[in-house]
Amino acid sequence: MKRLEKKLKKEVKKSARVISNAYSFKTWEPAKTDNFVFLYRSDKI
Repeated sequence: MKRLEKKLKKEVKKSARVISNAYSFKTWEPAKTDNFVFLYRSDKI
């Protein structure tokens, strides 16, 4: 996940949303969580 985290941080647009199911990104703060679904906003990472 660490490699994916770095890649996404570098490549996603500022207005993008990243959704992860079951796994969280350790250094990102989720905008919303519901059970094991995590929503991240790229302008906050």
